[in-house]
Amino acid sequence: MKRLSYLLSAGVLVAMFAVVGCKKDDGGGPSAVDVAGTNFSGTWAVDGSANSVTYENTDRTDEGYSNFQLVITHQTGTTSGGYVASNFPTGSSPWKSSGNWTFASETPGANSFSVTRDDGVVVNVTVDESQLTLDFEITDPANQTGRTEAVEGDWSFILQKQ
Repeated sequence: MKRLSYLLSAGVLVAMFAVVGCKKDDGGGPSAVDVAGTNFSGTWAVDGSANSVTYENTDRTDEGYSNFQLVITHQTGTTSGGYVASNFPTGSSPWKSSGNWTFASETPGANSFSVTRDDGVVVNVTVDESQLTLDFEITDPANQTGRTEAVEGDWSFILQKQ
């Protein structure tokens, strides 16, 4: 009888340790895609300083981009999002007024990654808490809002978090 009591006690003790030792697996936190998407999302704008917008290494900030704004969204759990661009020159801009983007990699870095816009343009992104840098090349200007000679080439936008 005593032996049965010890065995039952030991069995209960083992079961308790098994239950207490188990914890819910939270998956290790947000995915790399969600971290990058969260960092990328927000309202970003040119602060008006020189070289905030460059085209072929020439400052274009004062040529209609001094109030440029970009609102970027990302839906948690997905690899894509959208954007709305405003306050850019009509007739010659590398931006459509709105569009979609997708991460170019399944595992983007939190602060440095590439996205592909729905017009096929690959944008290299560097982001921190207060600044977003977008570097890209327009090679097929037929998909843009401007004249071929006005938008084809290398662009860089340095935007501040609003």
